[in-house]
Amino acid sequence: MFKGKISFYKNVDGKEDRIEEEFDDPRNYREFIAKHPELRFDYFEVPAFGNLWSVLDDIIDRRFRLRMDDAENPASQTLALPEGVRLDEYEKELQKIEAEKAEREASKKSLQEAGNRLKHYISKFKEAGNSEKAEQARKDLEKVEEKLKWL
Repeated sequence: MFKGKISFYKNVDGKEDRIEEEFDDPRNYREFIAKHPELRFDYFEVPAFGNLWSVLDDIIDRRFRLRMDDAENPASQTLALPEGVRLDEYEKELQKIEAEKAEREASKKSLQEAGNRLKHYISKFKEAGNSEKAEQARKDLEKVEEKLKWL
């Protein structure tokens, strides 16, 4: 005989929904779990007696791993710093600098690609005898090259 019940809360767009379901059939239980990926954890599955210890070991290992992660956390290592020394401020500033650098590199690459495409368009328009579009593309190319100088 199978008997199961799941009850949990789900936050959807700031509104808290309570979801509760009872099961008499293992097939219905598995279908419910499949529809709710947030419930797919080993310890929510109904264990057979053969793997009950492995499920318990997994839960213990996860808890132990969380404690180990806390011990390796940089915030716990900064407790011995003198008052007023805030490494997190430096870390945030460094991340900001690296993000700006990555953004500049992406912009530079994008501008270079645009410049290459504009050069291609200019040559194709000249071949086709469309000097008006070629001149417009040349002016745009000058703008792109000017912006590249500043990066």
